[in-house]
Amino acid sequence: MDFVNNIPLRPTSVKVSVDTMIRGDAFLWRPAQNMYTIAQAVGETIAWPQNCVVSLAEELDLEDIPPKKSSPHQHVKEDKKCRLLDISGRTRVVAEGRWSSNNPEQLVHFVPLGPNAVRVWVDVVKVNDAAVWKPTSAIECTEDAIGTTIAWPENKVVVL
Repeated sequence: MDFVNNIPLRPTSVKVSVDTMIRGDAFLWRPAQNMYTIAQAVGETIAWPQNCVVSLAEELDLEDIPPKKSSPHQHVKEDKKCRLLDISGRTRVVAEGRWSSNNPEQLVHFVPLGPNAVRVWVDVVKVNDAAVWKPTSAIECTEDAIGTTIAWPENKVVVL
């Protein structure tokens, strides 16, 4: 029987080595003594449900993404490069662009951005038919958004 942090590994779970993180404040599936969040697990081996593990190295190019600080995005400079993660729940980068604002009162196509959202410039589309978060009559998928700004959920924006 395999063990992770002195806890038996269940048949439906796998060992995962945490090399880098996107959200350091996310809680571990099976916390261990003095290790409750992903940030605390960097450089460690943890247990994770097998059906929730995908290879992110190819899809997200994680080697290009520096570990995020635990502070919220409100201090991100305008025009900072970023990647937009799929809003459908699939783990993939659907577009690349530049951070514009996360001011909830900022307008995006005549609609206020709202809380927990970011206005981003779309420069490169990786998945043409990926749905956008807040579609308009002119923008329904990422391919329609090239060269313009769109609203995107803040937790689905990876700042580079």
